[in-house]
Parts: sequence; C-alpha cells; structure tokens
Amino acid sequence: MDEQDLVTLCQSGDKRALRMLYDKYAGMMMGVVIRYVVDRESSKDILHDCFIKIFESIKRFEYRGVGSLNAWIRRIVVNTALDFLKKKSSLNATGEIDTIAEIPTEEDSIEIYDEVSDDIIIECIGRLPDRLRVVFNLFIFEDTPHNEIARLLGITESVSRVRVHRAKALLAETIKLHINRER
Repeated sequence: MDEQDLVTLCQSGDKRALRMLYDKYAGMMMGVVIRYVVDRESSKDILHDCFIKIFESIKRFEYRGVGSLNAWIRRIVVNTALDFLKKKSSLNATGEIDTIAEIPTEEDSIEIYDEVSDDIIIECIGRLPDRLRVVFNLFIFEDTPHNEIARLLGITESVSRVRVHRAKALLAETIKLHINRER
C-alpha cells in the first residue's frame, strides 16, 4: 500500500491502517526520540504520546506527495521530545559555556568517524549533555537552520552555532577515547 492510500484509510478511521502506520513508523521514530531523550523508558513514553497525537490529528494532515507523511510524523516526534526536555531541564538557558568565544577545533574528526560503527557514534551522541545533543540533532539530523533552532529553544543563533561546534568537538573527543580503549 502506498503512502497516500495509507493516509486516506487512516483519515477514514480504519483501525488496520492505523496499525500499519504505527508498524511502519514506530521503529524509525523511536530512533529519533532516543537521539534526543537517551533514557529508554522515557523514550517509550514519548513515542506513545507521539502516536496518540498522530492518531488524533491524522484527519487534519494534508498529503503533499511522497515523504510528506514521514516529515509530518517526524516533526511531531521531534517537537514532543523537545517539549519533554524543556520540562525536564533548562535547554534554553545560556551559560558560560555558550558565551566563550573560543570553540574547540574539529581537527581529524572526519577520519575518526570512519573508524567506528554507526551504533558507537549514536551511543556517543547520547552521552552529549542535553543542551548540546539537542542542538546537534536539530542541526545535523533534522537539517534545522540556526535561526529556527534559536526560535525553538529560546536561545540566540550564536548560542546555537557555538553548541553545534562544541557538540562536534566533544563527540570527536568521545569517539577518540572509545577508539583508544578498543586498541
């Protein structure tokens, strides 16, 4: 069944279609949630909340071509994860770490990513502090521009840029430590 047919059936309230929608997207979206909220139990709760929102609002979804359903679901998942993190911690608070002009370099960071598996990289991303991990995920995985990240999190664009650079540097450092432990 193609995406448009699935949407049409879901919008008509077809329970099998809603189950198909869940089965098709739950695993992928759990991966998205875990990139933001590392705790598995919280991630499961967030994913559950996401699908409740998706099922409640599917009738208002406007199909715009292949990939639009995935993008719409992903946006709900990311926003729900961000809401959870905003309630849990101070993602939008700025501190000394966000205002220091000197940013660690990312020298040799490209090459180190080739030395480890994707699973290790994802695990290392999960170790980043919330405020760095969230901005990194939005910028790298969601392709969100800094002005939009700033709006979403209530920070400045420059803080968003600094956090991405710091996340990349810390990620490279964490991966180097992992590589050295493995040797």
